[in-house]
Amino acid sequence: MKPSNLSRRSTQQLTGKTNAIAKATADAWKDIYSADQNPNGVINLGVAENSLMQDVMVKRLKGKFSRLEPQLLNYQSLGGSRPFKEAMCRILNQYFNTALPVAPEHILCASGVTAAISQLMYVICDEGEGVLISKPYYSGFNHLIKQGVHLLGFDIENPLDSGSVSNSLNKAYQDYKGQPHKITSVILCNPHNPMGYYVQEEVLAAYMGFCEAHDLHLVVDEIYALSVFEEGPPSVDEDGLKAAPSKFTSALSLDHHRFCFDPSRLHVLYGISKDFGCCGLRAGVLISQHNPDLLKLIIDLNLNHVQVSSLSEFCFSQVILNTQNDQHPEFLDSYVLENKKRLLNAHQRVVEKLKSLGISHNTPANAGFFLMIDMSKYLSGASNPINKEEGSDKEGSQAEEEKLLTRLLKEYKIYISPGSAYNYPKPGFFRLTFAVPPDQLDLGLQRLARFIRDFEGIPPIADLSISRRKN
Repeated sequence: MKPSNLSRRSTQQLTGKTNAIAKATADAWKDIYSADQNPNGVINLGVAENSLMQDVMVKRLKGKFSRLEPQLLNYQSLGGSRPFKEAMCRILNQYFNTALPVAPEHILCASGVTAAISQLMYVICDEGEGVLISKPYYSGFNHLIKQGVHLLGFDIENPLDSGSVSNSLNKAYQDYKGQPHKITSVILCNPHNPMGYYVQEEVLAAYMGFCEAHDLHLVVDEIYALSVFEEGPPSVDEDGLKAAPSKFTSALSLDHHRFCFDPSRLHVLYGISKDFGCCGLRAGVLISQHNPDLLKLIIDLNLNHVQVSSLSEFCFSQVILNTQNDQHPEFLDSYVLENKKRLLNAHQRVVEKLKSLGISHNTPANAGFFLMIDMSKYLSGASNPINKEEGSDKEGSQAEEEKLLTRLLKEYKIYISPGSAYNYPKPGFFRLTFAVPPDQLDLGLQRLARFIRDFEGIPPIADLSISRRKN
């Protein structure tokens, strides 16, 4: 098809970092590692999936399919089925310490959190308006640009300090105030992707106070809420950042009267993809407890066309909702605890290996599945100071990241995700996902170690990072 036969808005997306990184991701999937079928394939440590609990989920799901009924093959109600909403309510009320219990009428379902936020933005933003979001941020939010909503990124010196957050939000508001994009809302990802930290109550309060002062919506993405794997007393790391509090705090747990915040402008997102290792089932929810008109409007405008598959709803509701014949009534509690345990073990495993390789990473990182690792000294232009300073040539450093990404993918069969995809402020940082089976994690790190030895000119040692077949 000739480019002239395609829309301008689509062809404009074919240039720049999105295209290069999307191609690398597609190449990784086409040659994905399999111990039996493709041992020389790519070890994928770049996609935010949790594979650590899939054995548990598969076993649980297999016991539920005998309950399939013909009506599950039909269209379902707009906004989500009642059983699925009840299952989500159980999770939210049991683990999010909700100030007001979440009820099915507070929830709208969609085929993933990305779809849910897309629907939300349609009714709280007009085309050309803007949304404040701190950098770095999850690359999936870039899809909002395709809707005509502008992401207005800003920096926070210390995202875990309420004073720093307040100052940064107010500065960003003033900086963007003179631009044509009217600000309608703020997005907060908590726990954070790609940084892997989670914020305290006072930071949430700072966001609420700012939004209240400027009459803005606050959108909080909590998709990693049950993947907080390291909880303990606050501490300060070497960069002066305070570590996470002893327990994750959901925006749903805060008393809006206490913080003088209009609750009709608070919208929380959650889904099953991350905490439950079910990215392929595609199910997410928008929770807006004090704005029934907003939820009704999304349905009335037929924006809810990206519905959850009826089979996905059935599977997950059967997994979560205990029935009279359920032989494992405490499944949910045991699952959440085991998930945290496996994530912590994987995190410790990767941190120890990175330390032995001399690779630093961001801290704190005690939630989610990933670390931002510093690979800046392996950029081809690392000796040039322009690639090291924050004010460097952005396009040049991005190109260097893509070269390193390509080399790791083609020569060493390992995929990690470049920081430029997340608007990371320093060049040479990559997001590494550790929530993969231990044997694959070890193999991927062996391949990374081999790259480092080759780069530094260290003679090879016994290495099984890429299996070699005998002729």
